[in-house]
Amino acid sequence: MPSTADDHVERLGSLAPAPRWFVVGVMVAGLAVLATTVAHVDIARPALFMQMVALALLTATVKLQLPLSRNVSTLSVSNALTFAAMLLLGTASAVVIGVVSAWGQCTFRIRSRNPWHRTVFSMATLGLSAFAAASVFDWVMNAQVLSAQAGARSSALAAASPLELFRAVMASALIYFAVNSVLVATAVGLTSRQQVHRVWLDGYLWSAPGYFIAAGVGSVVLFADSLSNSWGALLAVPLYLTYRSYQTFIARIEDERAQVRQLSDVQLATIESLALAIEVKDHTSQSHIQRFQIYADGLARATHLGDDDIRAVKTAALLHDIGNLAVPEHILGKPGALTDEEFRRLQVHPRVGAGIVASVPFPYPVAPLILAHHEHWDGSGYPQGVAGASIPIGARILTAVDFFTALLSDRPYRPARSFGEALAMLRAEAGKSLDPALVETFADILPELEQRVRELHATTLAQRQVVGRAAAAGETALEEIAGTHREAKTLYEIAQVLGSSLGLDDTFGLLTEKLQTLIPYSACALFLREGADGALACVRGLGLTETERWRIGTATIDQLAGGAAPGTAGSPWPARFTSVLSAPLMLGDEVIGALAVCHTGTRRYGPEDRRLLDLTAQHAAPVVNNSLVFERAQEASLTDPLTGLLNRRALQQELSKALDSSLDTPVRLVVLMLDLDGLKQFNDTFGHHVGDRAIREVGRVMRARLRHDDLCARYAGDEFVVVLRGCDRVEAQARARDLQDAVAAVRIDVRTGESLNLSISVGAAAYPDDGRAQEALIAVADSRMYRDKSRRKAERESDPDRDAA
Repeated sequence: MPSTADDHVERLGSLAPAPRWFVVGVMVAGLAVLATTVAHVDIARPALFMQMVALALLTATVKLQLPLSRNVSTLSVSNALTFAAMLLLGTASAVVIGVVSAWGQCTFRIRSRNPWHRTVFSMATLGLSAFAAASVFDWVMNAQVLSAQAGARSSALAAASPLELFRAVMASALIYFAVNSVLVATAVGLTSRQQVHRVWLDGYLWSAPGYFIAAGVGSVVLFADSLSNSWGALLAVPLYLTYRSYQTFIARIEDERAQVRQLSDVQLATIESLALAIEVKDHTSQSHIQRFQIYADGLARATHLGDDDIRAVKTAALLHDIGNLAVPEHILGKPGALTDEEFRRLQVHPRVGAGIVASVPFPYPVAPLILAHHEHWDGSGYPQGVAGASIPIGARILTAVDFFTALLSDRPYRPARSFGEALAMLRAEAGKSLDPALVETFADILPELEQRVRELHATTLAQRQVVGRAAAAGETALEEIAGTHREAKTLYEIAQVLGSSLGLDDTFGLLTEKLQTLIPYSACALFLREGADGALACVRGLGLTETERWRIGTATIDQLAGGAAPGTAGSPWPARFTSVLSAPLMLGDEVIGALAVCHTGTRRYGPEDRRLLDLTAQHAAPVVNNSLVFERAQEASLTDPLTGLLNRRALQQELSKALDSSLDTPVRLVVLMLDLDGLKQFNDTFGHHVGDRAIREVGRVMRARLRHDDLCARYAGDEFVVVLRGCDRVEAQARARDLQDAVAAVRIDVRTGESLNLSISVGAAAYPDDGRAQEALIAVADSRMYRDKSRRKAERESDPDRDAA
């Protein structure tokens, strides 16, 4: 049963050089043999020759498809006619019958029209096989065949020694099988980039007995013709039996192959499910994995990899990041740049993944692809730093596909890129981290691959609608896994803040951001305890208006967690919320506050939401307490403890900010330096406690008389600084007199039945007229303040009764 390469030999111009030149060489050799032998066709028995030609065309339509995994090859029972022609009519007729048979196989009962070169290749293959077999037969038979007269060939062979004839027939069958199967297997192997000997062993060796049976049938025809010329009837029976035997045999092989394919599909589906379960912790969706598989499979086929290599790429596409199991969650999900130590830790995952997969007996190489899928074309990758063609081509395919699909997905450290942006970045990496030839091929086939992705997504959606409950169960399982990983990651990130110095605003912002990944909400509020009565004040709110926060005001933990519906008596929550959930912030046995979430949709919070909020509150309580301690410490470091005003350090910071902002937007600003007159006398005469009381009174007056956006600080022992924003020199002088009058109206008790008035001296410096730096402004204001003090002192000395009690 001769084999023909129906679908193996692709469009001639698209073939790589090696298979293209092989195909051309076979065609040229076949045409040369046909041309040299056709002139020697035995025409002594024209009727017999024409009958064989007709029967060859007829039997060529009776074909069996070879059970190859890729493309199509066929067997035909017409080779028995080739052997019969060789015995009855000689080499030239056998070549013609073989060529005609090949043409019939490539023309009749085919799924699609074959290109001309494919038909010529098959004709040349069978022509060469017939020529080689007939030549060997003639050489073995030697004298008997060479001495036969035209038309008496069959009689001469029938009279030959049976043993010698048997040897010649078997030798010719062996040569026919060898030439035919090796030529076709070579074409298949070169075209599909598979090992030729493996193609021959798997796809053609098993068909060898059929060639010897066909040779035996030809021998029977030879003896029948020598006796009665009734070869046609005798030929039909063995041909039919041979065809039926092979049909049954191939059907059994196909059944076994179907079972193997089914088991392989189940295995791949199992791997896909497990891979998705592993990668869902990184928010990797099933659609992302499907896109990765389609891209990897398409690129592998476009580069003409063999079947085993394609299966290896598809399997590695599912398992390439399985080594991430050895990488800590906080590194995989870190939103910022990795440290050197973190990056070294990340680099272990290819080795770990390859080690895991190496223990699985895949029939194709998967572990080497996983090990090398982060190697770069220029040698800058890891873990081994290999470069160029030293990287397995399957790993280079995974690298290109991984790079592109990663850009299309959101990552903790960046948003997803558009398709056009990702493609531009892919091309930019050609010759750097990526194989430039693969990048070009990948870019060319991307539209076709993306169409396959859309079709698969549509099919998957339709299947989910049909399967319904089973599909929902699978998605629920993945959601459970993803939810567990989100919970662990969120709580870890909250706990990480415990050792950092964050203010309450930053802490609340982090809590609301992380909590949204666990519990959906429309509004979130933070309550802190005020006073000893246990009342909780709403100090921060997200999704709440200022009016709503004011109306919520303070509430007890029981009111926050109570069963009263929002908007009704006993509930502090606005009526627009349909579901409310709160959890206390506990520090030991003490309630320091509460965390609450509210929802406006139809969704109602349930036990699982309560569990998550309680767990979040448990981790958030020490973080919130640390923020309070931090803010108090920060406030203490910037506040004068005696007056409650800003201290000198805080003044310098705030004044520097104000002056820096003036570089972009011109501002008016005046610095007042104020000094409490006679503080040393207060301390020396009446005691420091009286002096401290005088300083506190001055601070109280200034807080009462200044605007909200003015700055007021205790600069030194008896000195104060006021920064008046949006104020010119004239207005500043009026404000300074107002402060002096207000302080002068204050009397403090210094002894029993004795009190004294306070007074201050003031100097002013305007920005930018008197200086642009804060040191210059303060120096000018201080100088003018001492002039004012001297003037006031002189006035008091000239009028001693002015400030009398």
